[in-house]
Amino acid sequence: MRIRSYLALMVVSILCPVLIAGALVVDKIRREERESALQNLKENVRGVSLIVDRELQGSLSALRALGDSAHLATGNFEAFYKQAASLNGPHVWTFLLDETGTQIINTVVPYGTAPPSTSALERVTQVIQSQKPLIADLSVSPVTGKLLTSIYVPALAAGGKKYVVAQAFDVDHWSGASLFDEIPADWIVAVIDRQGRFIARSHMAKELLGKNARPELVAASAASQSGFIRHCTIEGIESYDAFTHSKISGWLVAVAAPTAMIDAPAHKAVIYATVAILFSILAALAVAYIFGRRLTLATNIAGAAAMSLGRGQKPSPLKQNIFEFDKHYQALINAGDLLAEDQNVAKDQFLAMLGHELRNPLAAISGAITLLKINSTDRAKFEKCVAIIDRQNRHLSYIVDDLLDVSRLLAGKIQLETKVMNIA
Repeated sequence: MRIRSYLALMVVSILCPVLIAGALVVDKIRREERESALQNLKENVRGVSLIVDRELQGSLSALRALGDSAHLATGNFEAFYKQAASLNGPHVWTFLLDETGTQIINTVVPYGTAPPSTSALERVTQVIQSQKPLIADLSVSPVTGKLLTSIYVPALAAGGKKYVVAQAFDVDHWSGASLFDEIPADWIVAVIDRQGRFIARSHMAKELLGKNARPELVAASAASQSGFIRHCTIEGIESYDAFTHSKISGWLVAVAAPTAMIDAPAHKAVIYATVAILFSILAALAVAYIFGRRLTLATNIAGAAAMSLGRGQKPSPLKQNIFEFDKHYQALINAGDLLAEDQNVAKDQFLAMLGHELRNPLAAISGAITLLKINSTDRAKFEKCVAIIDRQNRHLSYIVDDLLDVSRLLAGKIQLETKVMNIA
């Protein structure tokens, strides 16, 4: 296996725990971002609920003050009418009812106008008996014919007479009550009465006011004071719906945000974290590749130095700036020095042996030649000396042939020819 493969395995073995931990971190980031977005949605629905309660509390305070009016004790209903009219605003009017539920005055029409034929006896009776305010659900005004919500408060300064002071808000009032301010345009804000009907809605108000809300939202709100559900809105948009109840009226307040908007920050965080992890992996693999390439180069250089050493050549000094490889390369250089010394010693020994081998036949030849010079007339001695010279000459030829065979062997010019032979 190559060094690069080992480095790749090392990188993978190191990165596997990192990837697992990274996946867990990414999942945690995704969940935290989603929880943060849902918490923001929860804060928005709480803010809308506080606006609804603020409107209702303002009306309750005004009606209690109006119920203490001295004009009720004196029966001066015209003066009371003027006083009540001062509390009116756009889409808001005040009316006074007696204990039979009949309207005595209504500021939405001129003073002295005949009361409507319908009666609010049930609500009036409940308020008089409990002496507590009543906030009614959505209904149709018998005077204006508009959808409205109303508040009934017992009058305390009527001198023993039983009256109820009430104020009506038609549905257009809630559209202008800052319920939808600071809310993203894609979010849907809704106020729903205790019967599950829309009192106010930021989208499709004209079509849906007075209509029933989604049953799954109504069911979830009936089971809990506040919470979240994920469902499709009436428009068919998959949304997270946060809901709570108005503390004063008990009405349901809901804010729906498309799931794409809630999950978008989480998805973005996941993408950023994933890109960062992938970038780290690629960087680690790139570094491993560079280091592997450098180690491979250093190994190849060391191998080439070893081959040079095998050919009897001393490697040239070279630095790789890698401590272990530089140390190994220096050892090869030192080995080359030692090998050169051994080669010199072997060469000297070989030359000494060669000189000794050459000296013996040359000494015999030299002695024979000397004898011939001293006495060349003795035929027997002459032939003996010639025989010595001839024998030693052949010996020298053998030595020279062996030297030539060695030189051809070193030059790679020796070619072996094999054949079958009978060893016996």
